[in-house]
Amino acid sequence: SLGISATYVSNRNADNNQKIQNKAIQDIKKNLQNGRPVIILVRSGPDSRYTGFAHYMVLVGYNSKGIPIIADPNGGRCRTENTLEEIVKKYIYANSDSGSEQGYVLINS
Repeated sequence: SLGISATYVSNRNADNNQKIQNKAIQDIKKNLQNGRPVIILVRSGPDSRYTGFAHYMVLVGYNSKGIPIIADPNGGRCRTENTLEEIVKKYIYANSDSGSEQGYVLINS
């Protein structure tokens, strides 16, 4: 064992489901507050900020203004452009009418 455990939370077609979105915000916030990164799968949002289709990124913490810090493998940069609520509602659970996977991976230990 590597001493690491993770939980993948997958929710298809959850773009209008407030309960699922609120749970995602709580889960992600708790992990980040405990110093554990969260892997997220984002979709093309209303402005296609992160991707034109689908893209994995890592939330690693918060900046001094309380905005999540995103480690983006596309170009190897760190981004701080959206609140956690915007990330969940506009990018994780956006454009799911295709039935594609959506979700996040919580590092538990």
